[in-house]
Amino acid sequence: MNALGLRQLTSTEHAWQHAQKCWQVQGIEVSFSLPDVEACHVFSVDGGRWQGLLSLHEWLSCVSPALAEILGSTGDEGLLQALFMATPRPLEFTATELAYDSLQLGEKAQMPVSAMPCLTTPQGRVWLIDIPAMRKGQDKVNPAWLLTLPLQLIFEIGYSKLSQRAKARLGVGDVLLITEETHWVKSCDVRIGRYWQNEDGIMIEREDQAHLVTPTEIPDLLAELPLRLEFILQQSTVSVAELGDLYLGQLLPLLPDAEKQIEVKANGVLIARGELVQVDGRLGVELLEIQQEVLHVE
Repeated sequence: MNALGLRQLTSTEHAWQHAQKCWQVQGIEVSFSLPDVEACHVFSVDGGRWQGLLSLHEWLSCVSPALAEILGSTGDEGLLQALFMATPRPLEFTATELAYDSLQLGEKAQMPVSAMPCLTTPQGRVWLIDIPAMRKGQDKVNPAWLLTLPLQLIFEIGYSKLSQRAKARLGVGDVLLITEETHWVKSCDVRIGRYWQNEDGIMIEREDQAHLVTPTEIPDLLAELPLRLEFILQQSTVSVAELGDLYLGQLLPLLPDAEKQIEVKANGVLIARGELVQVDGRLGVELLEIQQEVLHVE
């Protein structure tokens, strides 16, 4: 895959890029820059959930310009720290991921040597040392496309136990007795209900019938079923003769920008497209497009 010239990322870089995109969508100004020389005070929120750098002089200039003018650019550091910590909420963030209950001001830190994510707040600029967990959206599963994904159902009659010695003696015409009938319905190795059969067919019922759902709702159990994800570089149609030539060393043309048009399929259904990247040396697909409806089922 290295021959494709894949974009190289570290997990930290990817997390920063993801945060930047999410915040820009919300209209939050984000940039990458080196902190100012005076922006050396470290602060942490909620016991270290995330940390940042700020300039106390810039903070005071935004919060109280008149007081900042009186103290001057070389104001007493101890007084600035006391003013900062005496303010009930010295920093306010628009991004919900940066919301906090408590904030602690630390000691001065050495100047970083590389650009850092910078947020502009009403109280001045803040440079983020690390990033809090980004929200992934609502936990509620959207059934619009999930309901159409194919699932393989296994109807288990029951089970028995058999020793290796007895297995070796099995022959045509022998009858294996079912020790215990279960009538389980399984999918992806998960039990999702029981079934009953008659001359007309099979009926399925959930174990918990007390919480019936409508056809447009996803029961919690079904929403947690694992899906098999496939990542497709490209699809090509060749003849049997051409396939034989490929086995002998003939090259198959690679579609232009194939690594940027990876198809992601869940249980055979196209759900997204993205770009093939390497994150910390491992292959991954950065999603560029999410399908809002099922395009085809194989």
